[in-house]
Parts: sequence; C-alpha cells; structure tokens
Amino acid sequence: MAHRRARGQPPTNAARPCWYACAADVAADATPPTDGSYAISLSRWARQRPRRVLAVWLVLAIAALVWLRAGPRVEGATEALLPLEHRAPDDEVLLLLGPAVDRAAGEPGDLTDALVAAAGTIAERMADERVPLAPPVGEAAGWFDAHAMWLIGDDALATIAARMSDASMSDAIGELKARMSSPLFGVATDEPRRDPLRLYGLLGAEGSRYAAGNDAVGGPRQGAMPGGDRGPGRSRVTAAGDLLAADGSALLLLVRSRRGPQVVLEQAQRLVAEHGVAVELVGGPRTEQAAATLVHERGLQLIALALAGVTAVLAGVLRRVRATLAIVGGLATVALATVAMLPALDPWSVAIIVFLLGFSCEGALHLQRISARGWPAAAVLATALLPLLLSPYPAWQAWAWRWPLAVAAGMIVLRVVLPAIHAVVGGAVSWEGRGFAWRAMPGLALFAGLVVLAAGAWSVSSLRYRGADRVHVAAVAATQQRLIDEFYDPAALVRAQSRGPDAAAALDRAAVEGRALASLVPGEAVRVDGPGPWIARREDLERRRAALAELKLPARLESLRAILEARGFRSDAFGEFLRGAAGDGGLPTADAMLQGPLGGWLRRYLTKDGDVQVRTFVQLGPDVEAGVPRVRAPDGSGVTLVGPAVAARIDRQRFADWLGIWALCQLWLGAFVVWLGTRSLGVAIASAFATLVTQCAVLALLTMLRVPVGPSMVPALLLVGASATVSAGRACRAIDLQRPLFATGIVVTSLCQLAAGAALAASGEPVWRPLGLVVVVGAVIASGTGLFVAPGVCAMLRRAFGRDHAAPPSQEAP
Repeated sequence: MAHRRARGQPPTNAARPCWYACAADVAADATPPTDGSYAISLSRWARQRPRRVLAVWLVLAIAALVWLRAGPRVEGATEALLPLEHRAPDDEVLLLLGPAVDRAAGEPGDLTDALVAAAGTIAERMADERVPLAPPVGEAAGWFDAHAMWLIGDDALATIAARMSDASMSDAIGELKARMSSPLFGVATDEPRRDPLRLYGLLGAEGSRYAAGNDAVGGPRQGAMPGGDRGPGRSRVTAAGDLLAADGSALLLLVRSRRGPQVVLEQAQRLVAEHGVAVELVGGPRTEQAAATLVHERGLQLIALALAGVTAVLAGVLRRVRATLAIVGGLATVALATVAMLPALDPWSVAIIVFLLGFSCEGALHLQRISARGWPAAAVLATALLPLLLSPYPAWQAWAWRWPLAVAAGMIVLRVVLPAIHAVVGGAVSWEGRGFAWRAMPGLALFAGLVVLAAGAWSVSSLRYRGADRVHVAAVAATQQRLIDEFYDPAALVRAQSRGPDAAAALDRAAVEGRALASLVPGEAVRVDGPGPWIARREDLERRRAALAELKLPARLESLRAILEARGFRSDAFGEFLRGAAGDGGLPTADAMLQGPLGGWLRRYLTKDGDVQVRTFVQLGPDVEAGVPRVRAPDGSGVTLVGPAVAARIDRQRFADWLGIWALCQLWLGAFVVWLGTRSLGVAIASAFATLVTQCAVLALLTMLRVPVGPSMVPALLLVGASATVSAGRACRAIDLQRPLFATGIVVTSLCQLAAGAALAASGEPVWRPLGLVVVVGAVIASGTGLFVAPGVCAMLRRAFGRDHAAPPSQEAP
C-alpha cells in the first residue's frame, strides 16, 4: 500500500466535509446551517442545551452509584454456557474431609479413624440430607447374597448348575478344607461362609456384571464383589458408603440439600471441628464458589484496569486532558449503568463489560466516518453479537440482545454528553485537515487475503476445542485435580432419567435402562452408577423362577449340607450362602429395595418433578473426542443421556460448522449496514472480505499457538470481526471519495480495543485470559486488514464492475 501526505490540502468538494469530527462542530457557538441538515443531530441538540444534558447525565450516574452502593449481586455462573437440560444437579454438594491445618502429625491410621468418625458425625446430625456415594458395604453384600440367583445372567446360571453336581461340590468342599488348614488362611481375603463353592469366581463374562468387570459405584466392580470395598479411582468404600482415598488422608461424602452449598459447608465444619478434621467443597459447587469469589474480588478491579488502559491510550493520542477525561467519564458511566442493570455480575459479564469499554470508544473516535452521520460503524458494532441468538449457550443468547442496548447507550452518552462537556468547559479535539491519500494495491491485497483464508481453512480442521463443561479457576485447580486423581471426575458424569408414576415403577424402568447402560462399560464408559442393575425386571422374574425350578436347588442344597457334615463342617455355619442360594431372601424387586437396608442409598437417585425419576449416572471414558453414546433399551426405546460432558461432546461435533454460520451471519449483517451507509456494493463486499480474513487470521494464530477454542471465545471472535468491518469500511470509503484517510483514527480505536483485551489477558485467570488474547490479536489484525487488504479488494471490484456508489453524500453532521 502506497500513500502520500495530504495534511493541509483542501478537500475536493466545495462544501466543508464532515467525515471526521471538526472543532467547528463542537464549538459552543457554532451556527446551525439554514438547510436543516442538523435537524435530528443529537450532538447539535446537546450543544444547544449543554447544562441540561450534563445535569441529566450526573443524575443518572448518581442513581447508578446508589443502586450499586452495596455492590452488585455476584454469581459464579460456571454452567451459564451449558443448555439448561445438561447442567449438573443443583442439589448435590460434595464435601472433602482432610486433616486440619493445626492437626498434630500422627500415624496414618489415626487420621483415617478421625475422618471416618467425622463422616459418621455428619451422617448422624445431617441424616435427612447426607446420602452414601456408594452402597454401604455390609448392606450391599447382604442384598447380593440374598438375591444372586435372581440377578445373574442365564449363562452364568448354567455354569453354577454344573458346579452344583455332587462330584463338583465334593471337590470344592475338599479344597476349602485344605485351604482352611493352611497357616496362611487367616490372611486370605475370601469369605468361605458366603461362597463355599467359589461360585462367583466361575460366573464368567456373563456373570461378570455382578462379580467382576463393571467397576461401578452402586454396582459391580472389577475384581471385587459388589459388597467389596473398592470405589472409583483409587478410593475405597467405607462401611457407611463414603469414599476414602487410597492413602487414607481424605474422605469424600455427598449431601443432597436445597440449602446453599456454603450453608451446608458451614454446618459440616462445625460438626467435625472436634475431630481435628477440615472440610471443603469440591466439584461443581467449589468451582462455582471460586468463580463468584473471583468476580467479587477482581471483577470491578478488572473493569477499572481496562478503563485505565483506555485512558492511557486516549491520553497518548489526544494529548488533551479535558478531552480525555470527558471520554473516560462517559465510558465509566456506561460501564456503571451496565453493571447496575444486570441481574448479576459473573465472569462472562465482566469480560463483556471490559470489551464494551474498548469498543464503545467508537462513539467518540469515529474517524474516519463510513458515512456523513457516522452511524454505520456504531450499527456494525451493535449487531456484532446478534448471531449468538442462534447459539445453544444461554449466557451468550442473553448478551446477544444486551450488547446492542449497551452499545447504543454508550454511543448516545458519548455523542450527547461529550459535545455538552466541550460546550461548557471546552477541550474539543479537531482532526480537520489531517490525513493521508491512500492508493490501493489490488494484487498484493488479494494475494495476502487468499493466503490468510487458506491458513484459516487449515486451522478450522486443526483447532483444539475446549468445551463449556469445564470452567477453569486458578484458585481451585489443585483441589479439583486431587478429586479427579483420588476419586472421580464429576464433570465426566452424565445421567439418564428413568421415569414412572411412582418410585417402584421408576425403579422398574431403571432396571431395564440400567442394564442397557451397563453395556457401555468398558468401551465408552468407565462405570455405571445406579440402582437399576440391583433389582430384577418384572418380566424376568417368572422366567427365572422356572429356570431355578429346573435346577432343583432344594435337593442340591440338601446334598451340599450332607457333604459339609461329612467333611466335618457345621452346615449352619454356611447358612448365609444356603439361604441366598435357595432364594429365601425374597425377590429383588423395586418394592423390596425401597423398604430394605439400601433405601438410604437410593435417596441419591430418586427425584420428583411431576412424576418420579430415578437417576443413573454414567462416567464417560477419557476420550473427549468420542461422540455421545447411543443406547437402546431392550424394548427398543432410546436412553437419553444428559450432562455437561454430553453437551460438550455434542458441541464439539458441530462447533466448527456453527462457528462458520455465526461468522457468515456477521459478514452479512456488517456488509448490509455498510451498504446502507454508503450505497456502495463494492465497499460492502470489501468490508466483508476483510472481516473474513481477520477471523481466519485469528483462528490460524490460535492454532499455531495451541490455544484451545470453544464457546467462551465466540463473542471475542465476532467483536474483532466487527472491528475489521468498521476499519475496512472507513478506508474504502475514504479512497472511494478521494478524501484524506486519517489512519491514526483507525489505529487509535483498535488500540482502545487492544487495551481492553490486554486487561483480560493480563488477569492470569484461565476463564478470562483466552478471551483477552483473541481481542489483543484480533484488534491488531483488524486494523491491518482494514488499511491494507480491503482497499485493494475494493479497487479490484471497481475495475471489474465500475463505480457503484450514489452521488456524493450530504454534508450532515454526526
């Protein structure tokens, strides 16, 4: 791009141009023209009544301050980008018990005993809310022993029938006697009274759902009976159903409560204080709390830091104290009013308000103007986030319509209050007569644009994705990692909802769907956690009753009694096994479980929303790029999984496509607004091309820097695209009308945007840093494409199709 200096050159038109703010426009004694071109000018109206405007402005600012005198309401909103149906249950609070800071060092066993005792105190005093994370070991073992013959598969039942022949039982009892005679029998982990024939070790693949192979909390586990003590991860299940870390230094328990997590935490801390144990929140509630604390402590500071950065940019460029203070005062009022009008301040709102400070400078620095009145640039910025109305992210859907209102408020304040301030105290800055005459270089512009577009196409297929299911807050990173390492990853848990008119019917349905979900292990899921596999389906009971009748169990068990007596054992010592094998424990139905010892464990899974629902939790595998598992129940109906991980997997599969749709929507909106302001199709197309080049360049740079892209970055990408549209429209229009292009005006608005992005990037917080990085990089690229790429493309279109704009525009004021 070549250019020549044009400072001081008279404009080509006879009338004074109004394509940048002039000192004469802001002078208090400016005389209105007689042609009525100022009839609807807000700036002109403000200069005629400056004191009234300033009075209203001050009243509104004071009202916003009074509204916020106690501070804005703060939320963590860690799931604000997730669809409502995929959010984690809001009534579950995970508590992690560990040693208190002032606890004296002692034996590891002492700490474990203190943790178990503290958990027992919480279970006793919060009996209505505390629920086991896993089936209590004794109750689970008793349930399985009593109903094993009703629960195992048909193939496993055939294996057991072969094992219960007289010869096989005699050999098994002989082996048992030999084992019991060994001096090492005392340290063995098996329980011969529960399984003298070692049947459960012979169940094979079919029976492994209950004796091995499922690794589930609330269900069978690899290498252990359901009544065993293995938990998810490296943890163990305590007798009460809590999870104990492998080294015994931490214990995880669950509380289901409609009270706030902080209220639950404070009560738990009071209850365990005497045990020398500390309690802290973990999982989703902890991240939510940490995010809210972050916003409370640093949200307003970050907004103030962004405002200070914008102030530094304006002071360095304008070199006018009064002009700088006037603009900064207007921006501060806009930010204050936006915070006051929000229902709550959260991390996403803080980021958008910071962006508002940088991008709203357009209202005071609309240089060069795309049209005489200067409204197209404001309209492009105001409509930048409208495509997010099509997105599945609730937070961005809300900001899709809040952003235009906030930008409109910012533009009105800056274009009404600033002229009033200048009319009262002076300090207006004139850019008249400054600028360069730019000459486009179409060949170079087209080559550079095509290279960047190719890089963008490559980057789309190479982008690293970060879903909305994980909001990273630095303050809790270590605690959350320990939860994942020692116990399990709550973010990977998804759930299926089995419905019924009552609890028994819902459990019967869960029995059907739970067995279908168990088929996901170990391929697509790590474990299945739910009560369904613990009860028999109604349609299977009669068939199993007939199968058990064919085994002639009473006769087989009498023969076993005789063999035991003959080998010197008392048969009564094996009564637990004999009763369970005979089926004397009753049927494993939903009603039996509800009324049995596992009823307390069931409270975690039962919910009521009109009808009764039974939750079945599924921990998905670590392959985040895998699709959502498709599960069908035996009756052919689909089993729907919901949860943060499901939402992230769905979004991952379609994110690139939707990102293209949002970008195309923005291209169309921006080009349409530019066309309305210029009536030039060439300028509109060149602006759209510059926007696409900018977004492709940003994506390519993020890919090379290995920065993950996800839902949280979408507003920043759209905003830098809008900035490119504005800068391209200005440059093309200046060349189109053969007017001097004040390049500093384009650069200074980008510097304001860069200052806002730099505030977020410098925060050091994972939730804010990527958004700031996108704006920092994008603001620089947007200026470059606007100044160097768009004019060349516009010139090519002129050569190919001729000039398509209307007559020279009117000399309207801004």
